[in-house]
Amino acid sequence: DGYHGGSSSRIFDEGEKVEARFRGSERFYPGRIRHVNRMRSTYDMSSDSNTTYDIDFDDGERESNVRARDVRARGSERPVNEYEIDEEMDRLRRKIQTAIDDKGLDFLECFEHFDRDYSGEIDEREFQDGLRRIGIDLTRDEARSMMDRFPSRRRGRISYRAFVKALRLRRTTDNTAEVEQLLRDELNRLATTRHGRPNFSRLFDEFDRDGSGDIDRREFRKGLEQLHISLTTRDLMRVINRFDRNGDGLISYKEFVKFCEAGDGGYYGSSGGNSTRMREGDKVECRYKGRGKYYPGRIRRENRDGTFDIDYDDGEKETDVAPENLRPIDSGIAKPQMSRVGDRVREEIRRLAETTS
Repeated sequence: DGYHGGSSSRIFDEGEKVEARFRGSERFYPGRIRHVNRMRSTYDMSSDSNTTYDIDFDDGERESNVRARDVRARGSERPVNEYEIDEEMDRLRRKIQTAIDDKGLDFLECFEHFDRDYSGEIDEREFQDGLRRIGIDLTRDEARSMMDRFPSRRRGRISYRAFVKALRLRRTTDNTAEVEQLLRDELNRLATTRHGRPNFSRLFDEFDRDGSGDIDRREFRKGLEQLHISLTTRDLMRVINRFDRNGDGLISYKEFVKFCEAGDGGYYGSSGGNSTRMREGDKVECRYKGRGKYYPGRIRRENRDGTFDIDYDDGEKETDVAPENLRPIDSGIAKPQMSRVGDRVREEIRRLAETTS
């Protein structure tokens, strides 16, 4: 057929570099002629129909008695037509979007159709094989040309983020509100401390196993398993997409808290639902012993139960401070000028006055 067919009447020599269909597949793979097998014929001793080849493929595979029609000279494939590659790229986009819209697949399931070893990247062979399984048959050079349309940092590799971005995939609008609310309720229950307020920081760290400050999809899946939260793959991935609002494939702390707090009015009490994560060393303002006024200080320690130990700027210390009694130092609310020492002196004077009256 001029393209997918093998050689016409040429007979190759031992040691010659060729391309051959491995086990009769549609694709041609590079290799070298190890041996030429010529069968005797009373009609035509020179015909390639009487010849087979033993092939050593470049990837280490070997095959014997490959038919001549399944062998061709290297470089005999048609040149890459960039316009046709653009059309095939559009065809790929339509096929994957149809799988998302009609079959309910999520982005990751579509990506893993190609990423067969689940390495997080699609290599050249995986890409070409994945295309063939959905009816897009390209040569190796054509597949490489299509891969260049995915904005990955490493040539010959396609990351999940590049996959979604280049194909301009759209999420389905299926209603997962019930599943989301069930998960949100469970996360809030697990985050709730003995003081009755949730500590999302501690819960986030249980998911963020590598301490990177972001939760990837595998960490999220593993975290739910350890917390004994069971979701179907489809529900799990749809919920992950609800967390990952910027579509970068990661769940930041801000995205995590925003999902958990949706419709809940926040969790830092007086800070008006501020979802800023407070850590050891942060400057804060704190209600000393739960009283009405805030005093400046610094977080000395974050405790496992969600409370904090505070070093105040005036030298006082306090342990096991509930999160609702803290707010970031840059909250925009004016700091009280009266020190806590002044309050204590005033209270002592009042006590003495009452005992002497």
